[in-house]
Formats: sequence, structure tokens, C-alpha cells
Amino acid sequence: MTPNDSASSSSSKSGKPSYWRSLSELRGSEAFDQYLDREFPVAASEFPEGVSRRRWMQLMGASLAFAGVAGCRYPEETIEPFVIRPEGRVPGESYQRATNFELAGRVYNLLISCVDGRPLKIEPNTEHPSGVGTDSYSQASILGLYDPDRARDDEGFLLRNSKEENRSYVSDWSEFNEYFSSVLESAGKGSGLAIVFESSRSPSVARMLNAVKNRFPEVTLCRYDSINGDAMRQATTKALGVASRPAYDLASAEIVVAIQADILGNDSGMLNNASGFAKRRDPLAENGMNRLYVVEGGYTNTG
Repeated sequence: MTPNDSASSSSSKSGKPSYWRSLSELRGSEAFDQYLDREFPVAASEFPEGVSRRRWMQLMGASLAFAGVAGCRYPEETIEPFVIRPEGRVPGESYQRATNFELAGRVYNLLISCVDGRPLKIEPNTEHPSGVGTDSYSQASILGLYDPDRARDDEGFLLRNSKEENRSYVSDWSEFNEYFSSVLESAGKGSGLAIVFESSRSPSVARMLNAVKNRFPEVTLCRYDSINGDAMRQATTKALGVASRPAYDLASAEIVVAIQADILGNDSGMLNNASGFAKRRDPLAENGMNRLYVVEGGYTNTG
């Protein structure tokens, strides 16, 4: 870069040197003038006198930032009091409700701490025989209640896909009931009807499946699990004659042998197993410390 002679007078006043930015500017070519006209349109450089270009950009950036923040505010909502307040409910005070969460063959018996109808915290239900604790999956299950894809406010939570237009439409239960009723009417005894569901220990789910089987004797009920537990189901069927799930009392075991079995990791009763196993890990316990032997082809939590 070379000194800009044409700007020497202005630079001497400001005390800062000025330089040519390119050879085209040095030569004063017509192409460079056209480039400047395109880069800096009319009135683009008109900013208040006494304000530097950097200060002007700072002010404009702050204005755009404030405008963006103003557009990101949540819509105003009015919190209305109860017309008839539920018995025992005090606004702003927390209360607990018992429920359960089912995942991959595991059933978690939980207590949910709520405030004004909003579930906020998960704790184990120690009053239930299997409510010995929680894990990361049960703790994270509360996030599903705040999933924006499940709660779409006024837009509705049912979507109907249109293959002709390759798009989805917002639907409601009345439209779904009308469609599904026509499907059931044409099903007859259910020879062409199949229901896919995941494994569940819920008595209500079993009762509904029995009702469907009575209504449609030829219906096909398909169980699908992302985590397959058929090996244990097949083994217990051959050994006991009925598909079963083992329940271990590790608190009473002197020696525990795990052969390719992650009883403290991915087993369906891992929380109960871990609780019972930990009770015998104290060398000063009354019954003495238990011993664990693990045979496995890869590292597991139990190993």
C-alpha cells in the first residue's frame, strides 16, 4: 500500500495516515469509480457528522439487536384463578402424584412433584415394592411432557398425511374417529386387520387387547420391541412352561455369578438388583460381604 497524496491534507488534520487500497484507486480508473458506485450506493455513506464509521456501525448493530430481542418475546398470557379450586390445592405450593413409566420392559414407579398442574421433578415411589430408585431414562421422561411436537397448542396434535399433495394437515379426534370407524366396519372379523404394539405390563393394555380380540376374532396382534428380550422369554417357556421374567433377591445371595448377563446394567430389574447387591457390599455387614463373579465377552456395568 502507498501513501494517498490526495488525502494528505485531510490526513494531516486527523493525524492518521491514509493509503491507497488498490492499484485501480491509485490510477483513478473508470472501472474503480463504477465499482465504488455499486459498493456504496447513493446516500449509503450519509451518516451524522462527527460520528465515525465504526461508531455508526455499532449504533446500527445495537438497533438491530434490540429489534431482534423484541421479536423473540413470549406472547402475553393471562393466568386466571380457579373458578372452583380443587380440594387440597393451594396455588404456588407443590404436591406429589404417583404414576409409573415403562421403557424396554422396565417399569418405574414414580412420584411426580407438581406446581399448579405442571410436573417438575421425578422421585422414586418408595412406598411401592419396586420403587427403589430412578435412572437417567426415568428422570428424562418428564421432558416428553414438554415436547413441542406433542403439544402444538391451538394447531392440534393429530396430523393427517396426504400422499396426493405430499403434505400433512392438522386433524382432530372427531375426524380420526370417523375414519377409524369406517375401517373397523369394513374389517369384518378382522382378517385384514393388524395391530402393532410394544410389550407392556399394564393390565389396562392387556384388557383392551382382549376386548379387541373378542370383537375381531381373526385380528393379528403384532408385538414389536426395539430392545428384544425373546431369549429370556424362550428360556423360561422351556424351563417353566410359561414366559416369565426373573426377579433376583441379591440381598440374600452370598455368591453372585453372572454369565453374559448384565444384571446391574441393561436388565429389566436393574434398579432392584443394584439396590439388593449394594446392601451386601459392606465388609462389616452382619451377614458378611458378598462375592461377584462375572463371565462376559465384553465390558458391562456388572463386570
